[in-house]
Amino acid sequence: MIQRFFIYSLLALCFVLLTDYILSCGGHQHVQPKLKASFTVPTKFSWVKRETHSLAGTPISIPKQWKALHQFSQEKLLEVFYQVHSIASNTDDKKAEMIQPRIQHFDKTIKLLTSNDYFSNEFYLKHEITFTIALKQKNINKLKEKFETVSDPFHEDYTNYLTMKEIKNLIEPTKETIQTVLTWLKNYNDISVEKISKHNDFIVVKSTIETINQLFNIKLVPFIHQNNVLYGVVFRSESASYSLPDYLVHHIDFVSDLVKFPSEQLLWKKSVPPRNPQVMVTPSFLINKYNIQLPVGPSTKNRQSCAQFLDQYYSPSDLNLFFNQFNVLNGSKTPLRVIGPNNPNQPGVEASLDIQYLMGVAQNIPTDFISTGGRVNNGQEPFIDWAITVQQQGDDGAYTHSISYGDVESTIPRDYAERMNNELIKLAVSGRSVLFATGDDGVQCNAAGTRQEPNFPAGSPYVLSVGATEPYGEGEKSTSWSGGGFSNYFARGAFQQDAVSAYLRGNNLPPTSYFNATGRGYPDVAAYGVNFSVIVGGLSRPVGGTSAAAPTFAAVISLLNEWRIRNNMKPLGYLNKWMYSVVAKTSGALNDVTVGSNNTPPCPGFQCAQGWDPVTGLGTPNMRVLLQLALQK
Repeated sequence: MIQRFFIYSLLALCFVLLTDYILSCGGHQHVQPKLKASFTVPTKFSWVKRETHSLAGTPISIPKQWKALHQFSQEKLLEVFYQVHSIASNTDDKKAEMIQPRIQHFDKTIKLLTSNDYFSNEFYLKHEITFTIALKQKNINKLKEKFETVSDPFHEDYTNYLTMKEIKNLIEPTKETIQTVLTWLKNYNDISVEKISKHNDFIVVKSTIETINQLFNIKLVPFIHQNNVLYGVVFRSESASYSLPDYLVHHIDFVSDLVKFPSEQLLWKKSVPPRNPQVMVTPSFLINKYNIQLPVGPSTKNRQSCAQFLDQYYSPSDLNLFFNQFNVLNGSKTPLRVIGPNNPNQPGVEASLDIQYLMGVAQNIPTDFISTGGRVNNGQEPFIDWAITVQQQGDDGAYTHSISYGDVESTIPRDYAERMNNELIKLAVSGRSVLFATGDDGVQCNAAGTRQEPNFPAGSPYVLSVGATEPYGEGEKSTSWSGGGFSNYFARGAFQQDAVSAYLRGNNLPPTSYFNATGRGYPDVAAYGVNFSVIVGGLSRPVGGTSAAAPTFAAVISLLNEWRIRNNMKPLGYLNKWMYSVVAKTSGALNDVTVGSNNTPPCPGFQCAQGWDPVTGLGTPNMRVLLQLALQK
């Protein structure tokens, strides 16, 4: 008996020590949860329902475009079945290979749904999906206080950044929170903890539908998108909500991939015909247009990145061809680190545009291609995956991040948006700049035609958002589709109060019933967004979008950081305060764009004007003057 007690005690101690080791390392792939011997799961508890709400407080319901498959008649199911296979048979081999896993899963789902016992079938019950648990962080107020001082050009704490390890120590969840959640997971069968984020604030879990239904007191059902069946089958809560045991409520911010559906508008990029065939945009065109100053020789301490989601990959051979064709200095010799999956045989226009123009303009800067993979795994939330990936890089991560993806703000749950802002604040406090494209739908309009639909994360106050311009005589005007407007979620920050208020005092505004006049205004800046020559599959093609503008402006920021680092200065970090309080007040630092608008009928849009406007922001870059400002001490 004593020997058995000793063995059990030793095993319990090993559990605790191994858990502490896992947490101190920031988590590993396929880590099984370990128990803290002193904690046991309560046998009696109450369920607390978690409905998803927007920041405005309105419930977020199941989108009309998504329909539960078990609600279809057998005739409709067969019609959809043949539609999927017709699409697959009429696509090229590369695309067919990419969507094959989705089709195989779709076939099994359709077959079972035509039977009468789908929800008791082993395929349904044992089908595995992945979800992410966002744990409660601590000291968020202290993190925000540090953000306010470290990003203020007129504060003595300016650019006095924290290391990623210091940020982790400040905000990581308590050990009680981590152990409580891990123990709860261990209490169920078929649970695999795939990853614990480096800051110990996200837990990525894989489990069967049967177990997930028990974990969250829900019924996951298969859905398809009625207008785009190639999204595949995704499983979501039938009630558009989930529940947590009452003892977990204060430990968990939210659980992803149970309620929110994959975004239809996640990709902003689009291939558009050239607006003026005589003006094709290349790296050298942008370098000359924006007076870009290239440092001599390779960078040693700087790094930049672009993020890709949902089956978007790049081809190294396309990239090298781009370097050679457009005379990019030392392009093929510049270090390029791929973080995440990449299939070079299936290059996408979006990924090719980002990597080619980020590296083509910000030459000689080591670059990260951050990929969060494809659509197959139940339509996981891409921005959470990106945040976890960036955490993992620690202080070795890029200083400048270019992201050309977004979502409709009103579809973003409150807890999700607030948590993503926390992740952006972390990056700012560590000296990193994040730039987002604003989208290619102008002000965008709701289905009723009564209200503009702002974008997220472009409307977050913690990113520099980038609109798009096109040629206009010797200058530029806005494109008609440059995303911009006012957030319904986030109040206007002090950093842009004067600039936005001045615009709102002007004429030609839409009725205020269409937009939130007290919200965060975006974009902040703009750059060319049409006629970009991009190499895809060995061929050059014209591409346009705010997704072309975002890597262009990000390249300028990356080069400014390079010059600062070479002058023993720290990178610029969070850009908005500097941009509005220093850059915007310096003559010639930005090219003011005063022509154009972004109407999206039936919603009226905004007109460009002198100074800031919600079409092109403060304007396009003039790096010669920006560099002088960036090097001021």
